Amino acid sequence: MAHRISAKAENNEKAKALIDFATSLVSALEASLFPQALAPKIRKTILTIPTGRPLPRVHDLDTKGTALWNLSTRQQRSVTSDSSAVEKECICLIRVFAFCLLDCAAQGRTGGGNPPAFVRLLRVGSKAAKACIEQGDLEMAVRVLERTASWNEKLEARSSDLSPEDAAVVTGLRGRYWMLRTVLAWKQSKLDVAEHMFQKVLPLVSAADPLLAEEIADIAYEVGKDLISKKNFPAAVSWLEKSYDLLAEQEPGRLSDNAMELGMSVMQQLVKALISMKTPEALAKAGDTANRLDAVYPEKLVAALVKLEVLSADASPDPAVYSDVLQRIFRIISLTETNFKMLMHRLHQLRKLSPEHACKALNSLLSLRLYDNGEDGLIERAAMMRIWIGTSITTSADDVQALSEALDDIHSNTSRPFSIAAAHAAQTLIWKQIESSFSQKQFDLAKQLCELALHPLFVKSGGMNQAKVSRKIILCDLEKHDFTSAREIFFGLSETQRNAPESRYLMYKVAMRTNDPELAADCLNVICRAPDTVKKPTLLYACVLDAQQVGNKWETARVLEKVLDRYDAAVPAGVSLPALLRCMVRLWQSEMSPKSALDGDAIESLSRVFERASKRIKMDRLQKPQDGTGDFDAQELKWFCVSNYNIILDWCATIDPVHLARLCESCLELMVTALEGETSPEDLDALRVRQIYCEFLATCAYTVRARAEDVVETSFEYYNQVHQHSQRARKSILEYLSPAAVSGTKASSLKSKHFELVKYELEALLRLSKWDEMDDLFNACWTYADSSQWETMADLALVVNEEMVKVKAGPSYQSKVLTFIQKIINKTWKTTSDLVALSRWMRCLFQMALSFDEKISLCCIDQAIRIAEKHKDVYDP
Repeated sequence: MAHRISAKAENNEKAKALIDFATSLVSALEASLFPQALAPKIRKTILTIPTGRPLPRVHDLDTKGTALWNLSTRQQRSVTSDSSAVEKECICLIRVFAFCLLDCAAQGRTGGGNPPAFVRLLRVGSKAAKACIEQGDLEMAVRVLERTASWNEKLEARSSDLSPEDAAVVTGLRGRYWMLRTVLAWKQSKLDVAEHMFQKVLPLVSAADPLLAEEIADIAYEVGKDLISKKNFPAAVSWLEKSYDLLAEQEPGRLSDNAMELGMSVMQQLVKALISMKTPEALAKAGDTANRLDAVYPEKLVAALVKLEVLSADASPDPAVYSDVLQRIFRIISLTETNFKMLMHRLHQLRKLSPEHACKALNSLLSLRLYDNGEDGLIERAAMMRIWIGTSITTSADDVQALSEALDDIHSNTSRPFSIAAAHAAQTLIWKQIESSFSQKQFDLAKQLCELALHPLFVKSGGMNQAKVSRKIILCDLEKHDFTSAREIFFGLSETQRNAPESRYLMYKVAMRTNDPELAADCLNVICRAPDTVKKPTLLYACVLDAQQVGNKWETARVLEKVLDRYDAAVPAGVSLPALLRCMVRLWQSEMSPKSALDGDAIESLSRVFERASKRIKMDRLQKPQDGTGDFDAQELKWFCVSNYNIILDWCATIDPVHLARLCESCLELMVTALEGETSPEDLDALRVRQIYCEFLATCAYTVRARAEDVVETSFEYYNQVHQHSQRARKSILEYLSPAAVSGTKASSLKSKHFELVKYELEALLRLSKWDEMDDLFNACWTYADSSQWETMADLALVVNEEMVKVKAGPSYQSKVLTFIQKIINKTWKTTSDLVALSRWMRCLFQMALSFDEKISLCCIDQAIRIAEKHKDVYDP
């Protein structure tokens, strides 16, 4: 008895607590106050509500439950995506709490209530459970559905007592209950339970509103889609087929407007799952499903997309069919950015199957949609793909023509060129194929592609890119020997691009092959005048090689000289200056034979080459005087010395004295540098002899130039050179012959050269009026005395005296000349019997001295008497 009283008191206390808490929740809902601690408190309270035990105060519980349910429903409608998670959780739990109050109230009534009450509780419980599932609160959903199960059973037991209208409503409610149980099991990853619950739904579908079938089909679709994401494709196929079958069994007219979209989505996902299974049976089934979808919804985008998916899954799909389906999509798709990217992806796939069909499909996309759309960006992107695919399959002129026609079509429909970025991209794609064709020696094809790259659509690519393509056309024409076309292309360029070094180099090649020296020279000059770049020396050397290939040695040497003119001070890295200079020497030497064909330009160029060599060798020695690591080592120096000297010897008799003098000067500088280094005795001896002969020839050359020069000052400069070279040569001869170890022909030759030098130097001093220095020269005449030379010496002295008289030189200078002549007479008297020459010299001396120095005249008379007495028996008076 006491136990019963205690339980009753406890139930009363529990009911009071629930009612008080419900009252506080009503206030919170009305004020929209959802503190952080409210949700845990509601959850804890729900868990304490007894199950299967009636509570007192049934009316109050029902009233509070109804009020809470209505308020929470209204509050639920005001929830948005911006609402807080706490608010959403609280509202969901309040709905569960409200259902629990209604459930307790119903259990407390006598007999548990009637069918309308059951319907109410089943409906409220289903809504509360659905809210929990949507909120992700599966624990509360389980609790609600457990309480709802008893009301579902009671309705099932009383279904025979219901009217047809009420029975239909109850069937719908019960079907949605089992549907929620199915969803809950799916969310709990209990597929076997979900399958079991789904089977509970199916018998109720046919007797209920078709909308229930649609809802259940939607749930099956969601389950199948979720299974696809988890890669459980067989299970996904099973659930998607359930969804499809449910929809197929219904009359289309009784379904909602969304049923068609659901049906398409179900079939689309079903095909996706079947394709992912990758079995022949599944692929065949996917094809059948896609065909059914296409038959039912022929104008829907999804049908065509599914068809493409099936074709893509085929190991060898028909590209024609793929293209047809794709073109159907072009007509119906909305051209959003996402959709356009999808189309580009599909076109890529078609390209892998058949580039030709892909090109045709792109043409269709442009003509069917993009031109009318007017979006330049989309047109350019489609055009880029068309160019990319078109160039990748270009193997003949027909392929290029097809691409050209496509570009013409774009241009005629847009009437404006591509943007800068698109023009660059297009030319880059075409250029890649140009290079490929050119490397394969398909010059006609390469030229066609170049002409394509100059299409009006690409005018914004810039002058430099346009010129680059034009130069490639010139290269193609060069390879085809179509020089007329090459000229036309060149002269069609702007002046700036015509004068680009690369353009001029190509025209230089044309000029070399058409024997147009003026154009060749003009191109070469433009290249040399261009600003320094990394390419410039390369182009100049390329001109050298081209001239060599053509076989024009003159032109080769001329270009090399241009290279030297431009880079004499700083030869580009990787270029050997000695080798370059040697190459020039050999080229000019090869062009200087036979001697009858000697050209002044050749010898002039040779002179400059050796002058450069001498200058650079000096610089080399100044920078690296000892280690010998410069460009010009001892062997290089020796080569230039010997080559320079040999050219002088070979051509000294025929070349202009100007060139001879220059060659001698450069050779002497080279020899001086060589003598400063370490040299073997044999090489040293040869160098000294060559140096003497070179100084001698320089003296001769300057003498000739001085005699021929009309400008007095310039003539004097040349005579000064004669004087200097002669002095050095005489000194070198004296040093060379002083040990008396030299004899024979070499010694005789050097002594003869010594006398010749004295003669030239006397002439120089005479013209320069350097009377003070003549005494040394008169003495030098006797260094290697030879009676055969005395007559010449006497004649020179007479000329010198005559000049002194003209310019009224001082008596001391004339005295030295007369003394010199007297000495010649004395030596002749002692060593020869040439009385004719002797008598002539004595008469001249007598006459010159008569007005100058009577003593000399008297001496001449005495000497003449003695000579006459000595030879009175030999000559008749």
